Amino acid sequence: MLFIATAVLVSCESGEDELLKNPVQIDNYFPLSQFIDRQIGLLDGRKIGKEININGEKQHLEQVLNVQDWREEFDWLIQSDINKASLAQSYHTEEQGNRIAHTLKSGEQGTLQQMEILYEGDQVKEINIISSRKNTFYQSKAIGRLTVSGDGLIDFYSLESIQKVWFLEPNNLIVNSRVHD
Repeated sequence: MLFIATAVLVSCESGEDELLKNPVQIDNYFPLSQFIDRQIGLLDGRKIGKEININGEKQHLEQVLNVQDWREEFDWLIQSDINKASLAQSYHTEEQGNRIAHTLKSGEQGTLQQMEILYEGDQVKEINIISSRKNTFYQSKAIGRLTVSGDGLIDFYSLESIQKVWFLEPNNLIVNSRVHD
């Protein structure tokens, strides 16, 4: 059920070769999918402790993840990458001190409302994401956060989501995951 709920939701080098492989990929914004791809390789074989709360029902699990498991675990982040040609002018970028924020411009279409990246020196320390989707029959809002430890690896990530389908009760999902050595 967690995989289904997560699937519904919705350091970093950017080389010319990568852009040639995918002509709809641009490099205007923080390269989130490349950052996550690099982390996936580094996290292979690591253990996570995960607390899951679905509509008030809580469970805790621990598991060791391989590359494919990490890719599924972080799919919601990979899907949040805004470096797509169709979004090339859709976000306003604000840089201030150790913070970069990409915010959806008024009137633009996109599910990602804001991505905030916090740095310590040249190293990413935290990424925060807010996304939402709304139409006549469905609306959702998700808030994602990940933190990076001093050794450059993701050590914590969370996802909070509310999904509402017309005529049904809202689904609330909260996932907090900590990476262990």
